[in-house]
Amino acid sequence: MDVNQLNRETVFEFFFGVSYDSFLQTVLGKKYVTGCILCSGIDAGQPKTPVLISRRDFAETVNLSADRTNALKVVNSDRSQQPAITSRGKVDLQQLWMRYHDGQTIVYEGAHHHLNVFSTLARLLSLATSRSVHANLYLTPAWSRGYNLHYDVHDVIVLQLDGTKTWRIYAKPASVPDHPASFNPDTPHDVLAETLIDEKTLEPGDCLYLPAGFPHIARTTGDASLHVTFGLRAITIFDILLRALSTDHDRMGILREPAPANLLSDPTSIQATAGDIRNAALEAVAGLDFAQALSSCRNRVADEQGIFPTPLTAGLRVSDLHDDDTVVLRDLPMTVKRLSTSQWMLQAGFKTLTLNKIAYATLERLEEHRQLTIRELKDTNGADRLPIDALASLGVIDVVTGRQHA
Repeated sequence: MDVNQLNRETVFEFFFGVSYDSFLQTVLGKKYVTGCILCSGIDAGQPKTPVLISRRDFAETVNLSADRTNALKVVNSDRSQQPAITSRGKVDLQQLWMRYHDGQTIVYEGAHHHLNVFSTLARLLSLATSRSVHANLYLTPAWSRGYNLHYDVHDVIVLQLDGTKTWRIYAKPASVPDHPASFNPDTPHDVLAETLIDEKTLEPGDCLYLPAGFPHIARTTGDASLHVTFGLRAITIFDILLRALSTDHDRMGILREPAPANLLSDPTSIQATAGDIRNAALEAVAGLDFAQALSSCRNRVADEQGIFPTPLTAGLRVSDLHDDDTVVLRDLPMTVKRLSTSQWMLQAGFKTLTLNKIAYATLERLEEHRQLTIRELKDTNGADRLPIDALASLGVIDVVTGRQHA
């Protein structure tokens, strides 16, 4: 199944082999009741998800993007993350791979900002779940682990890309966790209760859905592992309440009144003050416009995922573009290598494109300004030699309409 042919109705079939309605109703909607953990690819009859990149692809991407991003980190098993960056703001590749060979995990944070395939999947998951979705890549050497035992405050979809990794999942300590927690696996912990409820070894193409709050730890054995996680952060009722209060300043004024001055000197006043606060809170909430707050939260998530407006990159042709359309260069790890006096090769992610001298000049100008109108680019190099369609198919640029076209 091609990622570019997916939509929000089929994205869960891609990961888990289940329908959209089934995932929302029996997994996402019931997780806090049943503690639903879903895994595909391991059980007989479940489909394997297509492997998107290999360890070799990832290593090439790391080496290619090292001087373009600060998204690369190394992780110790004590959950500490350290940017592998020199004083000049560049990633020290020698130091990065030395740490990897010493048993530390390389993390590529925000892969959905840099690699087109993960950007597509993150947008589809966001549309399907109404959650803000981010993607991280993890390369862990053999006989190692990235983090100690911990739980996350957001749901996680794990897709194993290369190698194998064994996940141990423990009893859930909180129904709706509100902050991350780490546990020392060598020390008993009252909240954790050290109850192992599942153990799964993921192979390439296997997926694991892990709801928020489940402590887990993942280890490699004799093989290195590459996996991607999609973190699904929900819009909470608390988020909506805060958004509604922050946009209604008159009602916020009720809650900004100072508490009584004798709280410290007269402990008996606390009960009466608590009642006053409860009444003020009910009065402030009673007339709030929650529909507007919901819409605002929805639009914020959509903007974060790049869902609105939809870029016009599918089947794009230069002849379809208008002068006031805007070409926006994505923040991608990419490089341009000179092949000859008149040809250059653009590498972006795992794709390459040969550029002529005029096209290279166009890209260089675009990279300097990050976005330009079609008119500006035409004035520079001429419409017939503009490589917009090729750049769009490569995932290097987005084209956003400047006005409504008939």
